[in-house]
Amino acid sequence: MSLTALLLAAALNQQPLDSNEIPVEKALLTIIDAVTVAPTESGKLTKVSVSEGDIVRKGTLLGQLDDEIERLELQRAATDLDIAKEQAENDVQIRYARKASQVADVELERAKESNDRVNNAVTQTELDSLRLLSEKAKLEIEQAEFEQRTAKLGLKLKANALDAARVKVARRKITSPIAGVVVEINHRAGEAVDTQSNAFRILNTSKLRAEFRLRASMASFSLKGRPVKLLTRIAGNKETEFRGRVVFVSPEINALNGMVRVWAEIDNPDGLLRPGIEVPITIMPDGEATAQRPNSKKEESAR
Repeated sequence: MSLTALLLAAALNQQPLDSNEIPVEKALLTIIDAVTVAPTESGKLTKVSVSEGDIVRKGTLLGQLDDEIERLELQRAATDLDIAKEQAENDVQIRYARKASQVADVELERAKESNDRVNNAVTQTELDSLRLLSEKAKLEIEQAEFEQRTAKLGLKLKANALDAARVKVARRKITSPIAGVVVEINHRAGEAVDTQSNAFRILNTSKLRAEFRLRASMASFSLKGRPVKLLTRIAGNKETEFRGRVVFVSPEINALNGMVRVWAEIDNPDGLLRPGIEVPITIMPDGEATAQRPNSKKEESAR
């Protein structure tokens, strides 16, 4: 049996009690949610809408590419849709064809009645012509109805074309995919960018990951979900408490030192904690209340 397997078996046989606190001397705070934002299309950057340090929401406009052609195409698509709508709603040809059919039927019936009163008042050739006109009028109704159905299908195509034009305009905008803080702007207005350009970098610090290691004998899988508490001094102020939960216990044991990687997610709503620092952390007993104590003047005043 391998050394890793032996260590894992030992760990499973020495699971910590849920009632025990587990102190961790050092946990490294790291970013969970960080993105580098590139344009979805190539073009000239006409506007940068944010500055480093700005707090943005998901969907906030970061920058704008030149979209003059796309906007003209959008206007054309909107006009084409208006024309298609008029054509789809226009039933003049149908109403005219129905009236023409009624007139043709009346003329045919009158010719028949004339022959009933006076033999050969209307020749057979004339009757055949009137019957043909009556049938033609009915076919013209079908043709007009077909053309209106086709126009309605064309209306759907024009609506799709308008949606596609709107998408093209939207793709000329560079928006934030997450809520967070703008920490890097690598291009300025007037510069050419493409889909490989790392134009902006956004960090979300509202929740941080605390990474640490435990002895295999303490790193039970039952730790996942356990509350954690973090106490640290922020910029020389009084000690501030933050709360979170264990979200990951590695299934692997380091064969060299017998340690297991563990991660906890720490709530950081006011952004007071900064990624990159090492802090002490305590894994609390299971069932411990996880409501975070006030960690800012704003929260204290709210209470």
